[in-house]
Formats: sequence, structure tokens, C-alpha cells
Amino acid sequence: MPPFRDKPKSPKLPLGTSVSVSPVPATRTRRLTVLGFTLVILLAGAVWVNAESFLRWQYSRWSPDQLLSASLRKPEDRVLAHATVARLLEAGRAEDAQKVILSLAERDPSDVTSSLLAARALWRSGEPDRAGPYFDRILKAAPANAEVRYWAAEFLYFRGYAEAAEELLKEVIELDPKRGAAWLRLGEIALNDEHYAEALRQLDRAEKLAPSGEVARVRARALKNLGRVPEAEAAARAAVLREPTTTSYAELGELLQFIGGEEKLREAQTFFLRSLDQDPTAVDTMKLLGINYRMLGDHRAAIRILRRALRAAPAMSEGYLLLGQSYQSLGDVQRARRCLLIYDRLEPLETRVNAALYAANISRGSLPHQIRLVRAYLQAGRQDLARETLERVRRKHPEDPAIARLLREAEGPPTLHIEPLPADPEHDSL
Repeated sequence: MPPFRDKPKSPKLPLGTSVSVSPVPATRTRRLTVLGFTLVILLAGAVWVNAESFLRWQYSRWSPDQLLSASLRKPEDRVLAHATVARLLEAGRAEDAQKVILSLAERDPSDVTSSLLAARALWRSGEPDRAGPYFDRILKAAPANAEVRYWAAEFLYFRGYAEAAEELLKEVIELDPKRGAAWLRLGEIALNDEHYAEALRQLDRAEKLAPSGEVARVRARALKNLGRVPEAEAAARAAVLREPTTTSYAELGELLQFIGGEEKLREAQTFFLRSLDQDPTAVDTMKLLGINYRMLGDHRAAIRILRRALRAAPAMSEGYLLLGQSYQSLGDVQRARRCLLIYDRLEPLETRVNAALYAANISRGSLPHQIRLVRAYLQAGRQDLARETLERVRRKHPEDPAIARLLREAEGPPTLHIEPLPADPEHDSL
């Protein structure tokens, strides 16, 4: 193609002068034709890509409800469907996302993006057994796709397959070293395995690439375990600023309580209360707040929150110990004695649960350790945790007869009878 410039003027020739014009060679003509056709194709492709980018930008300004409504009216529009499902998944509306993406993914199994979004929608809707085949299919279809491998790793990790997830995540960071979310999950796995220095190295990468509330929270745990408490506090405060959720508040409060001193304890109390404002059912936070009140000498407040925690989780042995001690501090010997008797009965069971849980975590969920953990849960009256663990284990070992027997036991009523709390209308009414 000639350059974009003014055409040169033709020279003036004397009259009668003949000019011979050489024909353009055929090969050159063909080259010019091919080049022109190629440029047209590239230009058309660029226009299409720009148009798609513009549409994605436009859809980013719509609300999830607007996107859902438009997608249901135009089910064949892939760009719209992909934008809609991504937003719905971010908003926690996985069932609505299914309405948009499942038919699209089934009509064209070769469409990796649609299949991946369908897998994520099914998983987040509580249908992991339906999501699994989608992940299998797209892992085979797109083995070098970092996005696919990352979400498959997340799926496996949250179903209890930490080892398989870790292998996939290592492949992800080879394909895409700048994917901060993959570094975060690798750091969390290393932290759970008590490899604290390795965890921090990976979490530092995540912090540089994709800082978030979750990254800051997990870094705070790693730093605390390494004894770097001031840095852990800074990370926990960053988590609250980035993501002021019940989890961020509770974890900062717990760290401040660990540091100690009246000023830190009172600040921790404010964060526990903020956490409970967002999630009034958080039993662990109630227990931490009860400990906080006790450390500050406010035993009446400790009794109120500990009784509330024990009504929600009657098998929590430590709660009875703390409650009994606070009754003792107020001189209420009778109630203290009753609480401590319950504690004496439950404490060995909870100790067994904690030991079994630790062994299961360190062994990365080996079957014998998981079975031992389930039995400890059942003996401690925690049928809910036993069922949750068994469902996870059954996905790995669907034919194991011991799992089926334990599931039947877990579905029944608790075999552990726990004495009710001593009546205390004064503290329950406050």
C-alpha cells in the first residue's frame, strides 16, 4: 500500500516524445492483492474486538438485574451472557447465573468460557457433583488455560482436595505468574500445613499483585505464627480497611487481644462487637468477647455473652469453664459448680476432637484420620460437623462402607446428653 502523501506532479515532456510504460509484474500484483485482503481482514477483526470491548465496558455499567433481564431476552448473545454471569457470581447469585449460562454451555461444549462459567455457577449453587464434569471437560480441552486451571483448583480446594489443588495452582503460576489469587491460595495451603516462611513468601507475592482483605487476613496469620506481631497487626488493620466484614473485625480483635494490655483489649472489644453486629450467630466471636470481658474484669457482661454462646453451641466445653469462672468471681458458687461439672464431662471429648482435627489437617485429609475425626465429633455431640466431614470424605471414597455406616449414625439424634445451663433470668434478660 502506498504511503499517505501528496501525489507527485508529472514532469512536462517535449511534444512528440513517446513514453513506454512497463506493465506491473503479475507476482507483484498478486502480492499487493493478498496484502490488501489481509489488511482488510485485520481491520475487520480489530473493529470486532473493539466493538466487543465497548460492549463489555457498557455492560459493566449495568446493574446485575439489568444484565439478567437483557440476557434472558437475548439468550444467544455470548458477550452479554458472559458479562451477566460474571457479575451474578460476584453478587452471590449463582442460581440466577445458571439460568443464563447452562443452555449456552450445553449448545457449544467447545466454548471454554461458557463451560467454565457454568461450572462455577453450579458449584456456587451447591451442586458440585454437576459442576465436576464441566471442570473435567474444560481441563482437557484447554490444558494451558490459566483461568480454567485456577478455578478448577479453587473447586478442588474447597471440596477438601488440598493436594490436588496445590498441584494445579503451581501450574497456574507457571502459566500466569502475575495471578495474585493463585499465590494467595498457595500461601493459605502452606499456612495450613504449618510451613509459615513459605506461606509468607507466597502471600507477599499475592499482596504485591492483588492486595485484598483476604490476602491481608491470611498474611496476618502467617506473620503472627512467625512471631512478627507488629507486622501482623498492621496486616490485620489493612484487612479491616480493605474489607470491613465480620471476619476481618473478629480476626483483628483476636490479634489485639493476643497482644494484650488494657488499651488493646478495649479496642479489641469494639471490633468483636462490630463483628457480632454483622453476624449475631458467630459463636467463636462470642467466646472471644466473653474472654475479653473477663480479662477486663467485667464478669456480668462475660456471663451474658457466654450464656448466649452456649445456647447456640451447647457442646462448647471451654464456654462452661469460662462461665463457671465468672460466676465464681461474682461469688455465685452454686451456678459456678454446675457449669464446671458440665465442663469436666465435655472437656475430654473436645480435647479428642481438637487432636483429631489437627491430625486430619496435617495428614491433608487422609481417610483414617478423617474417620477418626468423625467419630470424635459424634462422641462430642457434634453431629453437624460429623455430617459435613463425611460428605466431603464420601466424594473421595464413595464406596467405603464405614462412611455409609457413620453417615447413618450422624443423621440420627445426638447420643451425648448435655445438662442445661443453670437458670439465670437476671443475666439472660439483659
